[in-house]
Amino acid sequence: MNNAKTSIIMPTYNREALIGESITSIIKQEHTNWECIIIDDNSTDRSLEKIAELVGEDERFIIIKKDKTIAQGAQQSRNLGLQRATGRYVLFLDSDDLLSPTCLTQRISFMEQRPDTTLGIFPGLRFKKEPYDTLTIISTYQGKDPIKAFLECNTPWTILNGIWRRKELLRNNVFFDEKVKGFQDIDFHLQALFKGMTHAFADNEPDCFWRLQQYDNIGNHLVDESFVNSHAYLIKKVISNVENLKDGNKRYGASMRKFIFYKLRMQLVERKFNSFEILFRKMISTGYLTKTSVIIVRLLANLCKINSCHSPLINKLIFMFYKMLLLGTLPFCRPNKHFLVHQYSR
Repeated sequence: MNNAKTSIIMPTYNREALIGESITSIIKQEHTNWECIIIDDNSTDRSLEKIAELVGEDERFIIIKKDKTIAQGAQQSRNLGLQRATGRYVLFLDSDDLLSPTCLTQRISFMEQRPDTTLGIFPGLRFKKEPYDTLTIISTYQGKDPIKAFLECNTPWTILNGIWRRKELLRNNVFFDEKVKGFQDIDFHLQALFKGMTHAFADNEPDCFWRLQQYDNIGNHLVDESFVNSHAYLIKKVISNVENLKDGNKRYGASMRKFIFYKLRMQLVERKFNSFEILFRKMISTGYLTKTSVIIVRLLANLCKINSCHSPLINKLIFMFYKMLLLGTLPFCRPNKHFLVHQYSR
């Protein structure tokens, strides 16, 4: 078995009830040459005490409590971990997700056989309370253009599904953008892809487990008005990267419009009309929304606003109209699937 060292980077904040399962899944790894860097974002519960109880004297665990002068957020914590890491490979694990016992063994073996690959991508399973209580696989993408998939919010893989060569991340200056308050993982992967970093897909059994409540908790905040400037910043950053690619506008112009429209649609679905108006004006200034799309988006916003205190059935009809009018007929809007998935048979 290859003995290459792997750094597992785990940000955490108030995960007292769940982090124990994540740490246990690391301790049970068949491959033992690893370090786990846990970055606590000034938790107010007993997370640190729970970590200390489980870790004990195991020197492979490195516990960092963030200075209060450093901004909160998983992206800042992951960057601290990446700067501290010493392994040949890096794996990002959230503090409520799990690894199978053979995860590191098979991922390291895969990468050692592919010295020119920067990122190895492995399938995982969603779960609610324990692994295999759902059989829905995440990361089933095998296409040739993941940039297009990420831009259309059909996320081909998550941060949990990957293992990276640490030196290549550093050499290409790929870190989590601390100005991005939502969709940090999409931005991180797009950075790597725009810079031409190579990836390969493993056809293995699922080796990681993504807890369903994670996205629900984070997603509730992505439509707050405070996130609008972050969304606008990310969109303009992606536009700049697309335009710097050869034939980038030709290849990804339609996907870019879907990316913009999805973020606008999020505001409408959650009835965040003030944040919608701010973001909508910022997006018009990019020039990526055609006159037709501007009219249709404005119409949808008005319909949603008129019905904001009325029947949920009418809300459904409005978005049914949205799908019928735009899906498959105009290139700038496609409902978000969040993950490309299929069912797994054990």
